[in-house]
Amino acid sequence: MISLHLKNQLKKLRVIVSLVRYYRKKRNTVSYRQWLKKESSHISENKLVDSKYLFCIFCNLDSFSNLQIKLFINSLKAQTYNYWQCIIFTSEFSSGKLPFIFKQINSDGRFLLCEPGKQPIDYISEFSSDSYLMCVRSPYVCANRMLSACNNELSTENDIQIVYFDDDLIDLKNRRSNPDFKPDWNLDLLLNQNYIGQSVFFSKKLFNSESKCSNLNLLFSWPILLNISEQLDKSNCLHITSVLGHEIRENKEHSSSIIDSLKSSLLSYFSKLDAEFEIDVQNETARLYWNIAEEPLVSLIIPTYNGYEITKQAIDSILNKSNYSNFEILLVDNNSDCAKSLNYFDKLEKHKKVTVLRYPHPFNYSAINNFAVKYAKGSVIGLINNDVEVINGEWLEEMVSHVIRKDIGCVGAKLYYPNNTIQHAGVIIGLGGCAGHSHKFYARASSGFKNRLQVVQNYSAVTAACLLVRKNVFEEAGGLNEKDLTVAFNDVDFCLKVESLGYRNLWTPYAELYHHESISRGFDTTPEKRARADKELAYMQSKWHTLDYKDPAYNKNLTIHHEDFSIGRN
Repeated sequence: MISLHLKNQLKKLRVIVSLVRYYRKKRNTVSYRQWLKKESSHISENKLVDSKYLFCIFCNLDSFSNLQIKLFINSLKAQTYNYWQCIIFTSEFSSGKLPFIFKQINSDGRFLLCEPGKQPIDYISEFSSDSYLMCVRSPYVCANRMLSACNNELSTENDIQIVYFDDDLIDLKNRRSNPDFKPDWNLDLLLNQNYIGQSVFFSKKLFNSESKCSNLNLLFSWPILLNISEQLDKSNCLHITSVLGHEIRENKEHSSSIIDSLKSSLLSYFSKLDAEFEIDVQNETARLYWNIAEEPLVSLIIPTYNGYEITKQAIDSILNKSNYSNFEILLVDNNSDCAKSLNYFDKLEKHKKVTVLRYPHPFNYSAINNFAVKYAKGSVIGLINNDVEVINGEWLEEMVSHVIRKDIGCVGAKLYYPNNTIQHAGVIIGLGGCAGHSHKFYARASSGFKNRLQVVQNYSAVTAACLLVRKNVFEEAGGLNEKDLTVAFNDVDFCLKVESLGYRNLWTPYAELYHHESISRGFDTTPEKRARADKELAYMQSKWHTLDYKDPAYNKNLTIHHEDFSIGRN
């Protein structure tokens, strides 16, 4: 029983830890207002490289109020780049606004009102091949350097098919908030959420007569992005990490015709995938259930040293809670000497789904898993810690449905601490000098930064506390590094090797487990352990340049000192 004195000491320690975290965060992060002030002092009006590209903005004003129309039109007139055109579409829903629109345009020839019955696609043939097109259907204001920044960035790149940028919210009093610092090209995030939004320009070349986009309504960016996603990769997607657009969210209601048209476009795309799906049209999110034609055997590798209670808890939860049944467990005993644990391992050997392997060598996490893979019968390998506990029955089915996709490498799960805060929701390279866990310590029910705790997406790495990968991919990547990374960062290193082979690593929030972290192995507190940890950190910094790594799943405007997506002083 814990004494009252010890309880009070633990309470004081928790308070001290919370204060240390608070002041560390305060020193390394800023509010958005502070960030804007700093950013504005750094923005010098870049000299225009050349007026090389024509930017055309298609705009449907149905959901705009008169004041929002005025703000939008004035923001275009204020552009520091003049080679642009805006084609305005109206319907019966907004026809009463025409006199006001004409007044705001004030004979500016760069604005064109769409002829009755015409759609954006009808105008595309009139533009040169080096034009870029933007679709605006929700109240929006352009930063005055939006077009000049796009032009200048495009002038330094080749074969760019889309260019998108960060944005924020602005109210009718010009107060800005809620910045959307977006990741670079993230295909699986795009499949599940329109994270790019309407702050995107498309190359006119995407809309030739043979294009998948030739029959799409150009007022919706998500269907266009989805339909061209197969022909895009990071090399022809340009992400500008500057806030160049401002969404006005005073009224987000759209006419039923707009919603119906968007839904039709999305259904047309998703119905072609090998997956069941649910779509939230209003919020532009989706949940995909990828089909598993043939259930592969999954070999779940669980290393352990003693740890009877936690190992039993982990294995029992896998055996009793998993809906997916085609798996085997390879329990790797690494020099256990506890009689109770050894007794339990002997009993486990009689279970038809469990094989106990003996690894009688010094602890080396990488070597233990490489050793066990040789005995795995499955075409899918699962690296599982002995201190996890399954929460939802579909965890394994969900992970398998992704790992069998030919372009996917490693698949990670959503892990919680026992107090129901986030322990792992994907790994971001560069945090803390090497790598850190996305959204660490967020509440279990939280939607995360821009809903990213709720949707499937790509990350550079995922933790091997619960990681699935096809066996052939594991072998292609050369397994875990048992020479340089015996304990830490071997999973991050492995994921980066897999990514370098051309696969996308993926994290899903629909596979949920508790992770009673470091219970079995303990923490790096002895001088020997600290020396080993420092050596492994140095290896990662040397091999992967993690000190200046720009993780595509993150954004340079976010802090590299914390794992909570706060704005950084970077």
